[in-house]
Amino acid sequence: MELAYPVVIAQYKRDDYGVGKEEHFHWALIIVQDKQTLGGYVIQAVDRAVQGHGPTWHIDCRAVDSLSRSSKCLGGVQVGSIKHGAFHSFVQAVHQHGVGSSSRPGWRCKDYVLELLEMLRTYGSMHVQHLRVEVFLPALREASRRTYAQSVAAGRCVPHVTWL
Repeated sequence: MELAYPVVIAQYKRDDYGVGKEEHFHWALIIVQDKQTLGGYVIQAVDRAVQGHGPTWHIDCRAVDSLSRSSKCLGGVQVGSIKHGAFHSFVQAVHQHGVGSSSRPGWRCKDYVLELLEMLRTYGSMHVQHLRVEVFLPALREASRRTYAQSVAAGRCVPHVTWL
């Protein structure tokens, strides 16, 4: 049987919003290749504000050693998995997808992650049926509370991931 990488929605606090304001957090999709270090491959939509214009979105796809490298990471929740053999095909599909429907008014990084999760159904497995922000918020709120408590106790960022 082929092994699978866990797929996690990771959340990052914003300067104006911390624990308890998870609906305002930045989301990224992480394909976790090392559960011990929380290292893997991050895929996210990042906006660059241009004065006089709306945000300009681009994709950031890269390997990360650990989610704990960013003090803004407030943990995450596993939402699916992808088999090792499908990983590269999925990443290629992500690049072909581009920034998806970013021209839609009100589109944000969470919408991008939801688009990626819909694509993941072709390449992996999902643990949820309905891909809406509201479905994930309760688990993400719990992950941020646990991350905060663990990080304060350890004196460094210790992201909590809820594994399914």
